[in-house]
Amino acid sequence: MIERYINNRVNAIWNDQNRFDTWKLIQEKYVETLEQLKIAEAGIAKKIREAEVSKEEVYKQEEVTNHDLASFVDILQKKVGEGSNWIHYGLTSSDIVDSANSLLILQSIEIAQELILDLLKELKLKAKENKDTKIIGRTHGVYAEETFLGNIFGNWYLEIKRSLDRVERAKVSIAYGKLSGPVGNHTVVTEEMEKITLEKLGLKPEIFASQIVSRDRYAEVFTSLSILASTYERISTNLRSYQRSEISEMYEPFKDGQKGSSAMPHKKNPIGSERITGLARIVRGYTLSGLENMVLWNERDISNSSVERIALPDCFNLICFMTSELTSIISD
Repeated sequence: MIERYINNRVNAIWNDQNRFDTWKLIQEKYVETLEQLKIAEAGIAKKIREAEVSKEEVYKQEEVTNHDLASFVDILQKKVGEGSNWIHYGLTSSDIVDSANSLLILQSIEIAQELILDLLKELKLKAKENKDTKIIGRTHGVYAEETFLGNIFGNWYLEIKRSLDRVERAKVSIAYGKLSGPVGNHTVVTEEMEKITLEKLGLKPEIFASQIVSRDRYAEVFTSLSILASTYERISTNLRSYQRSEISEMYEPFKDGQKGSSAMPHKKNPIGSERITGLARIVRGYTLSGLENMVLWNERDISNSSVERIALPDCFNLICFMTSELTSIISD
């Protein structure tokens, strides 16, 4: 994501160092479970917790292995030393990556939810303030009958509230991990070991897993964000219409010193709403990729991996940016 549209809190979640730290947390909790069940000797989980694996170390090792998770495990095992053979015992890469992704997605959703609630607060306030403010209603873009501006704001409020409910349902669907080993067959890692470890992480086990967490769960997240983005675009498109010179009924805020055009200083353009309109197209595009990621060969392939490395952080950065931008527009 280019810097212009980054949300710093979301970016902190998806940067490589935090991703590797989350991998380490899962490895720690897994070995902690092995110790708890008297499978591994005590003290290894503590050494994992205290070990530091930097992203630079992983990058350097990946030049040799051409595999980021394997590189991470190699470095972590070297730093832990004795007992490090238990670190990745019975696991495959997707056990760590997918369980970590679920945690990162959940954290990102929580940030988005906070910002959506701020937007709903502003819309509710505007709806109450303008419950008796008359405005011409339009159908087909043509004068129909008068209505109330509070009704319009209230309509927007409820549509966004429904999207917030969808995001919450997606949050429930994505709160799953898997620690069932290659092709998900529990040959080494028992269901008990998986369940105990995932409970420590606040996740549920993917029952009858393949080698991955099923990507319909990811598709639900992408789709819920896409519907929300489309609502933002609907609101923004209408705000742009209201600001047209021949209508002139509502306007985006225009700050002192702001310039609407390098050539025409008299112009006050609805650039915030236009920006939201454009970004909604990108979010919807990633939703298509998320749906296509459901279609994988047999127990898994990695055609989804490269997409998700880009689409997940980008979608959350964009939806958080768009939410903050629309909140600013509505409040002013």
